[in-house]
Amino acid sequence: MFPSAPSGLSLPSVAALLLTSLAFTASLPAQSLPPLSGVSVSLATSTNRVEATPEALLNPRRTSLAAQIQLRNRSRSPLTYSFPDLSAAQAKFQFSLYNENDEVVWTSPARIPARSIAPTSPDLTLRPGAAWTASVLVPLAPSGTWLPAGTYRLEAVLNGTPSTFAAASLQIVAPITFVDPLPPATTLVAGLHDASATLITDSKGAQKIRVTASGWVPHPGYTNAQLTPASIAPAIANADGSSILFLDFIVNVPNPSLMYSQVITYVDATFEVPFTGQSSVTIRSATGSQSVPVSDTPPNTLSRFPAHWGPTPMMQTMDIVELPGGYGMGSSTLANWIRRNMEADAANTNR
Repeated sequence: MFPSAPSGLSLPSVAALLLTSLAFTASLPAQSLPPLSGVSVSLATSTNRVEATPEALLNPRRTSLAAQIQLRNRSRSPLTYSFPDLSAAQAKFQFSLYNENDEVVWTSPARIPARSIAPTSPDLTLRPGAAWTASVLVPLAPSGTWLPAGTYRLEAVLNGTPSTFAAASLQIVAPITFVDPLPPATTLVAGLHDASATLITDSKGAQKIRVTASGWVPHPGYTNAQLTPASIAPAIANADGSSILFLDFIVNVPNPSLMYSQVITYVDATFEVPFTGQSSVTIRSATGSQSVPVSDTPPNTLSRFPAHWGPTPMMQTMDIVELPGGYGMGSSTLANWIRRNMEADAANTNR
């Protein structure tokens, strides 16, 4: 059995977007000779090939490689290993990831089990038939960005002497993409009005976050409004285990050969993503970003204005001002419409 992952992170979730699952995990032979007769060493990894898809970056917990090293005494005599200090003796192993240029891109000591007993001496004895095991999660997308595609070498080295190590190969491959010969160009919407992020449960019982946003563009030539994972950093993990989801609110740019009436046009979009502990969502537009917390309460899907005000003006000016009544930003046409309705409500005591 593969060891359990750190609290809050199961190994099946780590391997969910990898090309092979933990059921296919195999112990890879050590790439070094045993330092002593009767000693065996092996390194097991959750996969040896990872497809670096943008979708995987939406969940920071699914962009790690699980690895475990085991050093076993198969002789009939106890073996003594000397470590430089008590800290090294407790960790026992150091893990390092190397790129194709033999440069270290990540290094970390092994995860120390919560119930492990701290050694009282830097000299430890490995009894006959006993084994030392250590596990670790290797981040393959530090800071929300995949490591470059290529071949990597993971090494696990014993911190003490006699020295021993095990190594395994890993490939990070770029996903195969099918490019539209004439893909539509996109740009951020000009501005945001409203946004919400609601926790929902789909028909299969899976929890998801439904993000909705409304915004505006300068004229109706901007079409196909969408919310899409941000190109810079789709998700950032917080220290408490939660994460922040970043989305871009985009539209297709107008056809440059056509003419459009310069009339502010309102657009909206919806985006759903599996819930993996996200605490908030930040949506980016051309004139700024808006952050909303993930809520269990569905938003009011009706107009943000009172129903008796009727529909908003169809034709609006191209300027952007602060709207009265705390309604955010919009055109001066919309501001005057809000002001007139608020004044009418104040004069009519029956409302």
